[in-house]
Amino acid sequence: MFGVPFPFLGVAAVAAAAAEPPPSPPLGVCLAAGPSSPAPDGPLPPGPAVSCTSQAACLEVLFSNASCVTAAEAGSGADVTYTYCPVCLAWGAGRGCPKRPDAGDRMGHVCSGDRFLGVLPGPGAARVVGATAKRDGWAPGWDGRYCQWARWAPDSSTTALYFSVKDGSGACREAGAPPLDATLAGLSASCQGPRTVDGSRAGPPPDSATCLAAGPYSPAPDGPLPPGPAVSCTSQAACLEVLFSNASCVTAAEAGSGADVTYTYCPVCLAWGAGRGCPKRPDAGDRMGHVCSGDRFLGVLPGPGAARVVGATAKRDGWAPGWGGRYCQWARWAPGNPTTVLYFSVKDGSGACREAGAPPLDATLAGLSASCQGPRTVAAGVLRQLLEASQQPGAAFEVCMVVSQPGKPRGRGNRAVALPSPVEALARDSGLLPPEDVLCPARASEDEGQVTHAAKLSREEGLLDFSSSPAAALHNRVRAFAGWPGTSARLLLRDEATGAAEPLEIKVVATRLPRGGASAAAAAAAPAAAAGGGGGVELSFSGDALLVPCAGGSVLEVTQVQPPTKKAMPARDFRNGLRGKTLLLPAA
Repeated sequence: MFGVPFPFLGVAAVAAAAAEPPPSPPLGVCLAAGPSSPAPDGPLPPGPAVSCTSQAACLEVLFSNASCVTAAEAGSGADVTYTYCPVCLAWGAGRGCPKRPDAGDRMGHVCSGDRFLGVLPGPGAARVVGATAKRDGWAPGWDGRYCQWARWAPDSSTTALYFSVKDGSGACREAGAPPLDATLAGLSASCQGPRTVDGSRAGPPPDSATCLAAGPYSPAPDGPLPPGPAVSCTSQAACLEVLFSNASCVTAAEAGSGADVTYTYCPVCLAWGAGRGCPKRPDAGDRMGHVCSGDRFLGVLPGPGAARVVGATAKRDGWAPGWGGRYCQWARWAPGNPTTVLYFSVKDGSGACREAGAPPLDATLAGLSASCQGPRTVAAGVLRQLLEASQQPGAAFEVCMVVSQPGKPRGRGNRAVALPSPVEALARDSGLLPPEDVLCPARASEDEGQVTHAAKLSREEGLLDFSSSPAAALHNRVRAFAGWPGTSARLLLRDEATGAAEPLEIKVVATRLPRGGASAAAAAAAPAAAAGGGGGVELSFSGDALLVPCAGGSVLEVTQVQPPTKKAMPARDFRNGLRGKTLLLPAA
């Protein structure tokens, strides 16, 4: 694929209307002239024109302002008039190029962009993703020239245009290789191979499903990036690659939401680039500090159909550069909404990419609008707003727990008093949280002998004990252990035909506490509990949830599970797959 920034030469004649597709301009208006690179070392081989060298040497560029028109983008609502002009490529018949017209040769194909880039179908139209207008068997010479529309904003002197040119295998660059700087007839360009992820090509044919975001990066560095820790927004914006793939997209309703809305869920990935002079080279075994989803204050989607889980950051320490180390999280689009916002935390060195309290910095990642900000903390004023918002009718969230920094001692000597921090004082005085849900860890002792080691969580700690813990404690454990180590439940699966029961361990992905009060859920679970027999307590389903009796007569509603060897699924789908089998909670 070649991406070319085209200069704006002005409009010599403005037509009242334009035909679709763009007309082929009259020859001789503005045939781009100048050197092409990379230059071949010798005569070009007669076979398929696959390499960037063969293609750069043989592509001719025609830009004409004879067919330019001005128009606003229909439906955008913006009072901006753009200039639209056709730009054409032709496969040259000179300079010893393969694919001679007098021999009836043809290139594999040519198209506009690829199926994941927005292409302009005509003046005044919005970009259409996938409108590649692919032409198979591209004939060489100007009679076979291929054109697409380019658009210039009023204050822009250049615009970027993408063509895909394929012959032979189409692999003009090795998989994963960065774009190669090139020149087409004196115009700056770049050449890159078909964009792939896990072997899936991001271009024609239409059953492929990949999109490596391509475009400018900002803020742009003033010079070579320093070799040390990649801390600044400049270093990170320049080196992060974005990959969006629809090969794994699914549609699902949010389990337990009660809303009849089907969302689209797709994975979006970041990778630390190995090109553009970025630090942290893969060939040197370098690593970034860590990457994670959101931060400990943001809700993250654990999977399709699941509700957002605050703090489920899925942190990865020692993030390796290159596409082999790409880090992905789920994004969700509502019906009719073409965009969604996704948050990643990328840390290296001190992690302070922006000063404390500094506002977010506007940035661009591979042509996508973004922002960069430093690590976030919650002040008492922010907590007050969250508490007030959570009490509004129809609020979509609740504040379940507050963890505060310890207050600073006031006074001297024996008169020193440890006062609570503003956050702790506000949380306790609000009356909205039980005292046990306002945590304030003591400051670490300066006596090394008093320091204790916090061991890494193990999978065994994620096993839920329904007989000894109340539902609220288990619900908090599921949320706290999301990502690693996760939570699981050991149940029995009884065959109704034979009465035989076998052990079954499932992952518990999402839970909730009964909305109508514990008594209603307990009443629904009671008949099943009585019918369980000596093998255990028979579990029942209510609506979209599996009801599990817990200590103290409480009930936990399990809304999403992951059976062995399967993907995470809503509890109702799990119930539909039981087929003549019953779940039992083993006797304590």
